[in-house]
Formats: sequence, structure tokens, C-alpha cells
Amino acid sequence: MPITGLGSGSDLGPVQWNLSIDFPMSLLMKYVILTFFVFQILETQVLFAQTPSAGVAGFMGTSSTSDLDDEGQYTRRDRLRPRKKANETYIKRAAAQEEPKAPTTPAVTATPTPIASTQVADQKESDNKSVGEKVEAMVLGAEPESLDQYRNSLDPEDPRRNIIELTVAPMYFYNTSTSPYAYRNYLTASPGALTGLALWLTPFLALDTKYRFTLQDDIREPGSQERFLAAQHVWVDIGLKFRRSFGAELTSPVFTFGVRYVDYNLTLALESTRSRIQSRGAQIDFDAKIPSSKNYAWTVGVSLVPYLSHREISTSSLPKSGTDPQSIGYGARLGGEYLFGRNLQGFFNCSYVLEKHAFGSTATVADPLTGTTPSNTPVVNQFIFLDMGIKWGR
Repeated sequence: MPITGLGSGSDLGPVQWNLSIDFPMSLLMKYVILTFFVFQILETQVLFAQTPSAGVAGFMGTSSTSDLDDEGQYTRRDRLRPRKKANETYIKRAAAQEEPKAPTTPAVTATPTPIASTQVADQKESDNKSVGEKVEAMVLGAEPESLDQYRNSLDPEDPRRNIIELTVAPMYFYNTSTSPYAYRNYLTASPGALTGLALWLTPFLALDTKYRFTLQDDIREPGSQERFLAAQHVWVDIGLKFRRSFGAELTSPVFTFGVRYVDYNLTLALESTRSRIQSRGAQIDFDAKIPSSKNYAWTVGVSLVPYLSHREISTSSLPKSGTDPQSIGYGARLGGEYLFGRNLQGFFNCSYVLEKHAFGSTATVADPLTGTTPSNTPVVNQFIFLDMGIKWGR
């Protein structure tokens, strides 16, 4: 069907276009074409209402300046990009740009919450209690709740179950004092007795005391072969014993560590020309009990007195070996113990004790044998004890 129209700005007169359109056109095709154009117009209007820049770009089919070539022209690929995809891209970008930022909250410094005074007091009380319990366990050897359990776990005939132990023993005593000074050179021997008491506060800790003395002893006067004057040796010591066992059986070895104060005195008759002697100091003991069967055990031990205070007690007329002596003492012992039951044991023990003294300055009286007055006098005093007795416990 020929269609006639006017050309704009043309001198050729009416221009005739020949459009070859085949009729009749389907009504359905017209409706589809019309719907498509209406949808494109509405979509473009929505984009302009939300983000003008995005809408224009979407309408033009471009996304950014990066879609331009080096001369600022759109590439063919960008011009042919589907508008729907470009529109979705710019809608998302616009939404991200216009999304409100969360308000910035200034940092708040945490203020420590004060602890109630009662809580602080309870905490201190708990700490003090914990320290007290640790000290108590260290001193007693175990937690108080565990002591009875340990004692009950021992054999019914085990002496370690006892709380009180009483020791009684006769002894024989031998003493020799060696010195170049005649007043400190003598030898004596006599019978004696030993008594002891141990109070076991726990199976691991005991308060221990011993008393040892000689009977009917005498010492010969210097320079005389026939004159003997009465004398008595006395030892008193008290201290603590810490016991550690390597098992709960009757055949388990037992180790004992002791710290005690020892005091030795030699008392002489008033008419004696010798001075009285006194030695004191802190003694450290190490003892072991090694059972060979359920009824017998060997005992062995050593002692040390690192600093021994020694002095000669006399009037101005009696001789003294010197002043400010430097003294030390140590000893060893070996014995055995028979177990008759938990309440009764028999024992024997042989002990050796040595004291060494080095006096300063000179003696106060000349030696009756040589007539000279020695200086820096050395003295070595040795003791041997043989004990045989019983130990009763409960």
C-alpha cells in the first residue's frame, strides 16, 4: 500500500514512501508490540524517579565511564548490552551509595565494678585458710582428714599406730677424754640408765625427749693413782621427730629426721680439782629402720652438732683449759628392734659420740704433771653407750 508524505526541507515536493506491509496484520502481534513499548516506557520512568543518573545510564545502556573507549565513545558491545541487566546493576549501586551509615558510637572505657567488701573479706579469709591448711599439712605431714585414714590402713600390730611411746633401758657407759692438759685427760666407765618419751601428734610427727644418766661413777684426780672422786654424767635432750614410711606394711622401711636440743653436764665432787663441764647445742639426727622380717628390724643413724657451746665451770682457784673454745660434735649408732606386738618392742643399741674442742689463750693453772702452762689446748671427748631395753606404746 503506497503512503504519501511530505519531506522536510526538500524541494522535490511530496515524497512517497513505499512500505511493503503485508496485510492483514494479526491483532495478537499488535498487542505484543504495544505491550513491549509500554513496559519499556514505564521501566525508564521508574529509573528516573529513583536515581536519575542510574536511570539515564540505564536508558542509554551504559554503566560508567569505564564503558567508553579511548575517544570517549561507547563501544558497540556496550550499546548492545541488554538494558535490564544494566538497570539492575545501577539500581544496586545507587542503593549502596544511598544506604545510611550506622552512627559511630564513641568508645566507652569500661569502668571496673567495685567488689563488695564482704566478698573481699571472704576472699581474704579463704586465702588465709588455704595458707593455714598448707602449713598445717606441711607440719603434720598430711591433711588432717587423711591422718586417721592412714593410721587405720596400717597393720593392727604396727607400732606406727601408737600415739605414746615410753622407752626404758639400762646402759653401760664408757668415756675417755684426751688432752695434753692433765686436768682434761681422764677415763671413766660406769652403768647408767636411759628413759625416753615420744608423743606422736600424727603418724609422721612426734615430740621426743630423752634423759640419760650414769650411776656410781668416779674420776681419778690428776697426778694421783689412787684418789678417785665421785662424778656423774647427765644428758637431756628434747626435740621433734619427723617420720616417713616407704609403705604401710610391717616390712616397710622407715626414715626419721630429728631436730633436738642436747645438754650434757659433768658434775664433780666439791673437793675435786677439776672443773665441771657443760656442752649444749642443736643436734640433727638421721635414722633409718630397715625390717628384715615382720618381727625384726635393723636400726642405723647418725648425728651432727654443727655448733657446740662448750665451757668449763669453776671458781677462780680451779683450772681452766683456756677461753672461747671452738667445738663440734657428731655421732653414729647401730642396733636392732624386736617386735612382740604393737604395744611392746625390745631393742638394743650401740652409740658412739665424739666432741672436739679447741681452746684459745692459755690455761689458768699449770699442768701438775709437766709444770707448764699450755696454750690453745685441744680436747677430744669420746662416749660409748650400750643400751638394751624395752619400748612400750599405746
